[in-house]
Order: sequence, then structure tokens, then C-alpha cells
Amino acid sequence: MTQPNAKRVVGLFGHSGTGKTTAAETILFNAKEIDRICRVETGGTVMDFDPDETKRVMSLNLGIANYKWKDCSVNIIDIPGYIDFQGEVYKAIRVVDSLVLFVNAGSGVEVETEKHWTLASDANLPRLFFINKMDQENADFQKAAGEITQIFSAKAVPLVIPYGTGPKFSGIIDLLPRKLYKFAASGEVAVSDVPADIKDQAEKARDRLVEAIAEVNDNLIEKYLNGEELTEEEIKTGLKNGIKSSSLFPILCGSALNNFGIKKLMDAISEYLPSPLDRPAIPAKLNEEDVMVKPDPSEPFSAFVFKTLSEPHMGDITLFRVYSGSFSPGNDLFNTTKGQKERIGQLFSVIGKNRKDLPVAETGDICAVVKLKYTHTGDTFTTQKAQVVFPQVDFPEPLSEVAVTPKTKADQEKLSSALSKIAEEDPTIKIHHNHELSQTILSGYGDVHLEVTIDRLVRKYGVEIIMEEPKIAYRETIKRRAKSEHKHKKQSGGRGQYGHVLLELEPMNEEGKSFEFVDKIFGGSVPRQYVPAVEKGVVEAMERGVLAGFKVINVRAIIFDGSYHTVDSSELAFKIAGSMAFKKGFMEAGPILLEPIMELSVKGGNDYTGQI
Repeated sequence: MTQPNAKRVVGLFGHSGTGKTTAAETILFNAKEIDRICRVETGGTVMDFDPDETKRVMSLNLGIANYKWKDCSVNIIDIPGYIDFQGEVYKAIRVVDSLVLFVNAGSGVEVETEKHWTLASDANLPRLFFINKMDQENADFQKAAGEITQIFSAKAVPLVIPYGTGPKFSGIIDLLPRKLYKFAASGEVAVSDVPADIKDQAEKARDRLVEAIAEVNDNLIEKYLNGEELTEEEIKTGLKNGIKSSSLFPILCGSALNNFGIKKLMDAISEYLPSPLDRPAIPAKLNEEDVMVKPDPSEPFSAFVFKTLSEPHMGDITLFRVYSGSFSPGNDLFNTTKGQKERIGQLFSVIGKNRKDLPVAETGDICAVVKLKYTHTGDTFTTQKAQVVFPQVDFPEPLSEVAVTPKTKADQEKLSSALSKIAEEDPTIKIHHNHELSQTILSGYGDVHLEVTIDRLVRKYGVEIIMEEPKIAYRETIKRRAKSEHKHKKQSGGRGQYGHVLLELEPMNEEGKSFEFVDKIFGGSVPRQYVPAVEKGVVEAMERGVLAGFKVINVRAIIFDGSYHTVDSSELAFKIAGSMAFKKGFMEAGPILLEPIMELSVKGGNDYTGQI
């Protein structure tokens, strides 16, 4: 088994279309985990195996793959770059130890990359950049690298520079050893000294890189400023420490599609990015007390469930990250979030949709188990000796909604169970029934997110549904005072019904109150025992609405007079009279509809302030 200090858990982040999935595919090919590189556009990639991903030609779920490189065992997590699937980003941020941020050489830094950088900064995760698609017609390394430095950090410095650009991109210059790696279509790489035509540019870039490395350490900067040459070991150690402390953010480049520069990226991941043991302790709760869990193989076992995949014919597949200790299959794990034991029969490592048996789960591993009974996304695994609980992932609130109704009665019976499974698999999908509007509402991060969820309902669970725009929950109120009267009188032989009510309605706008009922009856014109019935009739009329069937708010109703019958009066009669008097008065008091008020927050750079 690989020791924890030789493990890496790395997220491939960046805007949609920057080539993360292609890079993952090429990495796995170089590591001999797959025997051919498939293109996202034609389908068949290891990471994008979901039918919806193939159909839409984009990543919708985070994909995981384990490979071996330079004596390291690396788990890469390929993240969807499209904003509708940002829930996958939040899951991944919780379990990775470092990030590779992909930037398109033609488009430069894009909005989702900025968001990913902010999340990584908040989590204090080490990062490096990969400027991809250097073979594109409009590729511009200097512009893309300049945007990285300007937008993110002055400590973002190239570790390599390209040799040629666009269709002429044919190699990279590794600045530290001062070598040109020239690529051939066959996959062969020729190594030579830096050509004379680019030597000056390479030396200037190397000087900047070495200076940035030296600035991380007091001893190194002193040696550098005294004009002494830093040794290769000092440079590599300084670079590794700078990345680990988030004081340096190296920039690499290449073309994932052509396998140009990907091996250098793989080398950088293994040589420079931190292991699980290099990361700080993880906050958790133990008996409601705050504790810190050390990423240490000798500590009790603890793990966090960050994703659940639900397959109708296979059951649930549970993915978790091990933070401390080790665990062997055939034993029980304790779900401390749910307070339940789970029997673990087999453990797997994951390469896309494929799984390999894993003899033991150790610190830093990403593992999969199947058919657990109680466990879902956000739960914590431990042994019973140490019942710590890791905090849940704090997802943003959904922004888009759609109303769903089953097509047939058979679909209606299956819908509830299917929606429950969907919500377990994707906690960013929210489902609630709006009793006021009699609609089942599905909430997500955008139209594509909701469409994909509907497609999954059909494909996975065979539930056909109709999508509709959610109704708007308007409110009704009045603009002026009005008086009204209603006499409810009914005689049909025997005891009749009699209730007589005079009401005054007036608008009100008091903090924390939207309705008030005031009793101003004097002289017993309406007996005390019937006044609550009048209020009940008013409240029921307000709930059902008068103008357009929406709830009435911000109204004060005052009962000031009425009459009764000693035999025929009853609570029901006064309830009906109160309801009818309210409806009459409401229509005479300037009734209006109130629309919902939405709050919008816009975040933008200084360059866009005027336009916003």
C-alpha cells in the first residue's frame, strides 16, 4: 500500500470548456489506466460516463479517478465548470488537498475560475494553474498568464513557458532545468537545451521564478540577494513549501487534447503538491464540543461522505474521503451523523465508472462502498471509539424553480420515492409542496440543472412528469377604510340560523403583524360567546382571499355592532356572517394585489461597476 505521504488528492477546477475532463482522460492514459484517449465531444470518456453528460457534451457530476505516477498514488476529482452544477464544486472543495485551476489560453480567466479561486482561498488550499489549449488559433500565453497574475495573485509565476503558440505550439521550456521538451505527434518527447531564439526570454522568466521561490524563505532570499546561486534542492524545496503555504502559485501550460505538457503537470502534482499529512487538522464536533482531527494514520479512523450515487439496479454507491486512521472491509463502521452501524463488505477505489477492490482504506484515500442502509451525502464515518462528526457541506441556496406534476396515476405513486432518491443523490436539489398554491416545487441552480434532474427522473426511475411555471404567491390587501354589514338569516322549519355583524376594515402596517381583530361591541348587541366565531370567519376568508384567491395581509378588522336571535343564533351563523361581512368590506376598501419583493446581489470587478 502507498504511504499517506505519497498520496495526493487533487481537484481539477476551472470554467466550463477549459479542458479539465480531457486533461483527466490524458492523465489516465499516461498513467496506463486506460488504453486510449476519448474526446468529450464524441463521448466515451472515463469521467463523463453518465448518459446525460454524453447527451449534453459536458460534465454534470464530479468524476473521480485514481492513478499511480512517480511513486505517488493520486486521486483526481474532475469538477463540472458550468455554474448550474456548482454543488459538485462545494463537495469537492471539502475533500481535496490542492487544486489545479485550468485556464483557456484563448479566453483567459473566466468567471467560474474566479469563483473556484475564491472558494479555494477561503479553504486555504494550495493551487497551481494550467493554461490549456495552447494549440488553439487564438492562444496567447502571455495574456492568460498576465490575467492570472492581475486577477488572482502576483505570486502566480510560470514554471514553464511555451515554445511556439497556436498551431505552431510544439513544446515547453521547463525553466528550472533550462530544458526544451519538444513534442511529436507520435507522443515522443525530445529533450534539448533552450534554443537561442528564446533563451533571453527563458532566462528572464527563470530569474523571476527563482526570485519568487527565494522570497518564501528568509535564508533563501538572503542568499539570493547576496548574489549566490541557489542549489537545485533549495529551489525545489522552496517551491514545494511555497505551494503548500499558498505563497506561490506556479503556472504550467500545454494542450490536453494533444498530450502536450500533461506529463509535466503530472510531475508537478506528484513532486510539489501536498500530501494529506501536509494539510492542517480538520474541524469537527465530539459530544457537541469543538475538536480538531489530525490527518494522521495513527489516529482513530474518520471519514466524510461527500457524494452518493443512486443506481436503480445497483443500489447506492457511497463515496467518502478518509481523514485519519485506517479501516479494513468486513468490519462495522459507525455513522455518527445518523447514530447507526453500517456493515462494510467491500471497499473500492474508483476510476470513473470503474471500480477496483481496495484491501484497506487509509488516511488520504478516496473510497467507494455500495448498498449502505443509512448513509447519505454529508455523513461522517468513524469507529465507535471516536464518534466525531464533521460539519455538513454548506451549499448555496437554489435560484431556479419549476412546478412538477405526474403525467399519470402510476407516475404519481412513483414520484415521491423518485424525488427522494434524487434529493439524496444531489442535496442541492430542494423539493417542497406549496400547500397555498397546491404545487410540488423542484428548486435548483438553473434551468439546465432542473432539466437534467427531470431527465434523470425519467431515465432512472421511469417517472414521466409535466413541468410548469410555479404560480406566484401574490398577497391581497386594502388601501383605505370601509364599513360593511352582513345578516345571515336562514329558516327551513324548526331551528333556523341567525347572525348579524357590522365590521370596519382598515389597512395596517405594523412590524411583525399582518392582521389584528378588534372587539368594540358595547351593550351586548353580539354576545361574547359569538365574537370568536366572527374572528374565525374573518380569518378563513383572509386565507382563501377575496380579490384573486390569495392570502390577505396587513388588515385590521373591527367588529363594532350586530344583532342576534335568542333561539336561532349560533357560532356557525356568526362565523358565516363574519366571513361574508369581511368579503363585502374588502371589495369596498380599495383592494390591491401585492407582488413578491426579491433581493438581488451582484458581485463584479471594478471594471464592470459602471455597466452594472
